[in-house]
Amino acid sequence: MQFYDGQIFHIYNQGNNREKIFYSEDNYLYFLKKVRMFLLPHADILAYCLMPNHFHLLVYVHSLEIKMPNETCRTLNKSRHYVDVLY
Repeated sequence: MQFYDGQIFHIYNQGNNREKIFYSEDNYLYFLKKVRMFLLPHADILAYCLMPNHFHLLVYVHSLEIKMPNETCRTLNKSRHYVDVLY
């Protein structure tokens, strides 16, 4: 995805086959912690919506270097004993 300074973006993703990506309250809190850690230095979060099988983020980008690690996906895969990609 190409980001530009000073623009608003709708970021969203969904679990494979519409499967859950959030199984417990801890999963939601972990995801929000990572979003804050990796997005807030580069963007303002205008709105978000987390649902069991997908999420939406509305962000205002104020710098270009945004990288989301695959750590969240690896952690959820490990906790659910998945070997394939989560989303």
